[in-house]
Amino acid sequence: MSFFSVIDARAIGSGAKPINLKVIQGNGVEVTPDLEITVNKLNAGNKSFLNNGYGGITFKIDVIIHKDEMIVNSTLVISNKWSYGSGKVIDYLHDWMTTLTPVYVVTDAIDIPNGKYIITKNSSRKQSYRNYTVWTLEFTEFKGINITQYKNDNSYVNKAKSNYAKAKAKARKQAQAKKNKKAKANNTNKNKLKKCKLANLKYGLKKSTCVKYMQAVLYKKGYLTKKQIDGWFGPVTKNALKKFQKKYQKKYKLKINGKVDNATLKALINV
Repeated sequence: MSFFSVIDARAIGSGAKPINLKVIQGNGVEVTPDLEITVNKLNAGNKSFLNNGYGGITFKIDVIIHKDEMIVNSTLVISNKWSYGSGKVIDYLHDWMTTLTPVYVVTDAIDIPNGKYIITKNSSRKQSYRNYTVWTLEFTEFKGINITQYKNDNSYVNKAKSNYAKAKAKARKQAQAKKNKKAKANNTNKNKLKKCKLANLKYGLKKSTCVKYMQAVLYKKGYLTKKQIDGWFGPVTKNALKKFQKKYQKKYKLKINGKVDNATLKALINV
């Protein structure tokens, strides 16, 4: 940037002279909020929120200033009365920073809009060669103190809750329908198994419809996979039946032998 000028916003139109700062480095522009509404404050019942009076565009610049550099015939404020006088540049800048005085910034920097700012920080005061000092000044956009009224009508929250409840009800309905379908299929296999005779459930039988019904019950109980429902009463089905008999041994007085007798058949139908 080729020029960077600041002037007390209160002195605009009074003939005050701006301060032309020698900028040796700029550290970029950021955007900071001037008002933060937190969940904790909302939960505490707060409806009115006071901002900081500044926020939005924030930038830092490094300026070099001679400790005795003066600004002549500038407007000063003494006991709320206007007067003209002279003062050191470092004193003006320090006073504006400590009192958070709004100042107008005029510059040709592309990323810094001209406007009203306050000096929020002077993070570095390095004494340089031959009575020159380097200050790192932070400027933040001045917006003025405002009260924001927050209307918490919860329209979006209620809509979100309603949509969530509908989605949850739909998922619950689908899960129940799936469960009913499985239960119906299981009951169907059990009803068909009732009509089977022990002779149709002997070890070694292949492509037996009754064995398929028994395998379907064992599958529903988690002892077989769906692919293992093939109608063959082989070692895999026998081992699955043993596990079933072991679990329901006491309730139905079963023998753990992998064979289908009257007690085992009754257990398969009633579990």
